[in-house]
Amino acid sequence: MFVQDENLNFLEIENKKVSDIIKDKFVIAFDFDGVVTNPHELKARYINDLGYNIAPTQCERHVCVDILKIPLEDYEKGSIMGYTASPDKLQLENGFKENFSRIKNLKKTSLFFVTSRYNNTINHMQNYMKYYKIKVDGIIYTENKTKTESLNLINAQIFTEDSPKKLEKILLEDPLFYEKCNLILYRNIANKIELNPDENSILEVDNWRNLADTIIKKYHKFSKTFSNSSLDISI
Repeated sequence: MFVQDENLNFLEIENKKVSDIIKDKFVIAFDFDGVVTNPHELKARYINDLGYNIAPTQCERHVCVDILKIPLEDYEKGSIMGYTASPDKLQLENGFKENFSRIKNLKKTSLFFVTSRYNNTINHMQNYMKYYKIKVDGIIYTENKTKTESLNLINAQIFTEDSPKKLEKILLEDPLFYEKCNLILYRNIANKIELNPDENSILEVDNWRNLADTIIKKYHKFSKTFSNSSLDISI
C-alpha cells in the first residue's frame, strides 16, 4: 500500500499502519481506471491498432475476451497502452474534479484508490495523480486479483467500481459484503451493455455528480448513526 508525501510522491507503508489512517473515519474507496480516468476511446483505439474493430462501448475485458473472442494478450496490450497514456491524452472522467472535491471536504473521512493495476503501472499512476494534483489517504493495487481483502483491510464503508464482474467476484467471495460496505457500480461508456450482477446489493450511478450525491447521503446517514451510538454509550 502507498501513501503520498507533500509532493504527491508514492511512499510504500506496512499494512499495520493502516489502522492509524482509518481510525474513527468514514472510509470511501474508489477504483481508478474507468472511475477516475476515462480511458475507453484510447483503449478501443489501441486494441484496434492490433487488427480489430471495436467501439469504445465494447472495450471492457469481459466483452472483448469472452464475447468478441479477442485474445487476452491483445486485449491486455491495448488496454495497458490506454491506461498508461500520458496525462494530457488520458482524460479524467467528466465531472470528477469538482465532485471529488465535494467528497474530500467531508470531515472525518479517509479516501482510498483500490486499483487492479500491476506493479509496473504504478509509476504512471503516481505521475498521473501528480499531474492532476489528486491527493488521497492511500493507494492499493491488487494486480487484477479480487479486491475483497483490500477493502476489508481499510474497512471500507463505500466502494465504487466500474467493472460489474469485479463487483460480482466480491459478492461471490462474501455474499453479505454489501451489508458492511456499500457497493456502487459506476456506469460509463464501456459498461453500458453489461448487467448489474446483483441489483439488490449494488447501487448504480452514471456520473460523478450522482456519485458524490450518493456518497454524501451515505456519509450523513452514517454520521448520524455514529453520533447517536456515541451518545447512547456516553449515557
